[in-house]
Amino acid sequence: IGVGEISFTYRGSRPSDVIVRDIMGRSVKEFTDVRPGTTLRFGNAVPSGVYFISIKGESKINRVTLVK
Repeated sequence: IGVGEISFTYRGSRPSDVIVRDIMGRSVKEFTDVRPGTTLRFGNAVPSGVYFISIKGESKINRVTLVK
């Protein structure tokens, strides 16, 4: 993982889309058709801040803080 990057593994039971949004709700990164067990990374092109990771079709949203 590079400095200022966030890495996470999609643990769903079937392929899905993963969306990262900023504090204002704007999409900053979208991963499409992600397969279970895939490790995803983001952060090198966005500023420090709070981001929300959601899985299409699920109500749970994960909050992460990126500090550079």
